[in-house]
Amino acid sequence: MNASKTIYFVYINEDYLYDNNYRQDEFNHDIFNEMLELELFLKAKYVNIDYNILYFNFIKHDIPANSNIINIVLNTTTIYNENDGSACEYLRAYCGQILSRLFHTETSLVALLQFNLYV
Repeated sequence: MNASKTIYFVYINEDYLYDNNYRQDEFNHDIFNEMLELELFLKAKYVNIDYNILYFNFIKHDIPANSNIINIVLNTTTIYNENDGSACEYLRAYCGQILSRLFHTETSLVALLQFNLYV
């Protein structure tokens, strides 16, 4: 954690696609507050840490000026009532493509789907 390189933490709210609780404003506000608490912990425990929190969510949050949280706002017109049949694999692939472009790496849908089988 005290390495001289930037560390990236990634949060993806895929549950939004199929769980009504994750679509509620209050619930999303609580999750965002947990991200702010994580950031306070990181700053207190690792004083010289160079980090960013990539926060993929379907809701835009007001990020404090001194925060290293980057809110990547996703949009969808389709939601589901259960995980089975939802588009989580496509969301993971989409987020993977965003991350590969950010970090100038390559990823493939096959690799992401295989990873999903083992998580």
